[in-house]
Amino acid sequence: MVQIQVEIVLNVQSDARSFGPQFFEPMMPRPIPARHHRALIYASGAVELVCAMGLARRSRWASAASTAVLVGVFPANVQMARDAGSGRHPGAMDKTVLAWGRLPLQAVMIWAARPARRPRWHSPPPSR
Repeated sequence: MVQIQVEIVLNVQSDARSFGPQFFEPMMPRPIPARHHRALIYASGAVELVCAMGLARRSRWASAASTAVLVGVFPANVQMARDAGSGRHPGAMDKTVLAWGRLPLQAVMIWAARPARRPRWHSPPPSR
């Protein structure tokens, strides 16, 4: 059940990055040059979509890849939390409680992505 929620979140995030990258630009960590922001946002959205599909199929690589994506975008969530209340982020995401509340959710999502691997009994029998 929790894994399905991770799939949904990754899929929604992927769509949001594709259709609304300007929402994510303010949360990009300051050390990353602005000229790279849009490309990184689109790339992370594409990778999140691939991870969501992998989790849905319970592919062996999906758990590790999803964990890597979630760890990779964590600095952006930290930047957003640090900027909370500054007016830099649109709407509710500028609220301090919501911005800081996202950080522990990353750990929950990483934990939830763990069981993506197929159980051994789903593997084909070894050939003789």
